[in-house]
Amino acid sequence: MLRAGNGSFFMIEIKNLTYFYGSKGNRKKVLSDISLKLIDGEFVSILGPNGAGKSTLLKIIAGLLRDFEGNLFFDAQSISHLRQNEIARLVSYLPQSYSYKMPFSVRQIIMMGRYPHSDYLGLKIRFDKEYFVKIIELLDIGKLLDKPIISCSGGEAQKVLLARSLFQDTPILLFDEPSTHLDIQNQITFFKTLKKLNLGKSKTIIIVSHDLELAANFSDKVVLLERGNVRQFDSPANAITPETIMNTFGVNADVELSEQINIRFNFQ
Repeated sequence: MLRAGNGSFFMIEIKNLTYFYGSKGNRKKVLSDISLKLIDGEFVSILGPNGAGKSTLLKIIAGLLRDFEGNLFFDAQSISHLRQNEIARLVSYLPQSYSYKMPFSVRQIIMMGRYPHSDYLGLKIRFDKEYFVKIIELLDIGKLLDKPIISCSGGEAQKVLLARSLFQDTPILLFDEPSTHLDIQNQITFFKTLKKLNLGKSKTIIIVSHDLELAANFSDKVVLLERGNVRQFDSPANAITPETIMNTFGVNADVELSEQINIRFNFQ
């Protein structure tokens, strides 16, 4: 039986998953025979070059792509047996880019996270005011609540979208390159915030990232994808090595293991 909300347990299990884009006459294999087990409360980063299938894999876990071969289970229940609103109570998903053309306020954007918890007509929305306040304080966006989202900077908008994901109050949080539009300081702050949620709130976090060093230092596990195949699925210290960086990205790099993982790329 699936259990949502704080204190829940989940194992995400992917079995022999293959995915094709395109029609029958012109199909391209994007993911090939992927099998993974992601444990409740883990911080997992999906890494790989462009076109490796990272975003596709994340969308499948989010329930946005359902026409795959193989199986995906949440706590031993197949995703094929779940309705979209049931998935939305288990998984929140933040895509690479998200734009609003309407001048919704920041408060309205955050409240949209509660829509999966509304009644079947979408009229009565249940939410915890105290939890709302905690999210606002955690992300320090109280001054933005009445500001139109279209007037927010890239960093502010990213915090607002993270707040919406948190207010959805799912045990699993999915992020597709969430720090792309942030400067270095805000990238680090963003990862620290995710790690705080991961440890303090027992949230399972799965993130697609191009930043090997940030991913290595904040993740419990790393998935290295290359041409739709899993090349490594292990702890960062074991998965991110000069050999795997060369084999996956085609780049020379030195990896130093101390209190943190430092990666130095060789540009010659």
